[in-house]
Amino acid sequence: MGKDLISIITVNYKNRKITEEFLHSIVKLDRNDLEVIVIDVDPSFDNTQHYRKIFFNVIVIHIEENIGFSAANNLGIDISTGSFLYFTNNDTELTITSIDPLVTFLKNNDVGFISPKIKYYDSKNIIQYAGYTKVNALTGRNTTIGEFCQDEKKEFSKSYETTYIHGAAMMCKKALIEEVGKMPTEYFLYYEELDWSSKSHEVGKKNWYVGAAEIYHKESMSVGKESSLKEYFIIRNRMIFMIKHQKPLKATLFVLYCSCIVIPKRLIILLLKRKPTKFINALINGYFDALKFFIFKKRHIPNRGLKFL
Repeated sequence: MGKDLISIITVNYKNRKITEEFLHSIVKLDRNDLEVIVIDVDPSFDNTQHYRKIFFNVIVIHIEENIGFSAANNLGIDISTGSFLYFTNNDTELTITSIDPLVTFLKNNDVGFISPKIKYYDSKNIIQYAGYTKVNALTGRNTTIGEFCQDEKKEFSKSYETTYIHGAAMMCKKALIEEVGKMPTEYFLYYEELDWSSKSHEVGKKNWYVGAAEIYHKESMSVGKESSLKEYFIIRNRMIFMIKHQKPLKATLFVLYCSCIVIPKRLIILLLKRKPTKFINALINGYFDALKFFIFKKRHIPNRGLKFL
């Protein structure tokens, strides 16, 4: 296999220790075809020298303002020089099969974005992601293929088309960015990769899951911790994504579904759980900000949800 340069792009947000562990996993691979770029978002400290003690030629862009996941990754795209771009969360760890199967697949196939098999770091035989089903046009929900399954079935070791790639680990040819554009910034947090996947479809490229490639993700297998920040961004971005990528009639039906079922149901759940008022405000603000996005796009504030931190 030729030694085409691979640019690994990751974002750190005030979690140097996790990023250091991520860099250690790359060093263990002992490769000379990697360009590693860390977008270090930390208002109080520049971690560059700490990272360089681990990976001496790591490229670090230190920024003090939290500009969002997409915008941070786009900074990495701007300075990358690799033929292949590998976007990985800093809470992942790479293995000997995390890179080559993906590069080989991209070399041999004219596709859009691809993702490896993602497994839980603390339960290394349990799958987190082996592809996604298509999002339901009415509910805005889909299913993660293979989630919580033991990695024993042969089907999860195969490669197959998937509607969406996973934001924790996704690769593409750099040339694809010229066709689909950089990562959409209107979301700030959550749903960026689903939008990017959809843009790939719009230019006639299919997205694929590559089962021969594996990466470990340090995300808990239990339900993620609830937060008012997540409450805001999930409802807002889910609505923006669904309205943006559907025809007017289906988009209208989805908005009605959210208005009449999703929002009232979620409000009842929050009240029964006796969640702080902040959660309810986050949900309502997220809902209305999604609607405002399509009416007053120029006034859209991607990071407005940060007030719910």
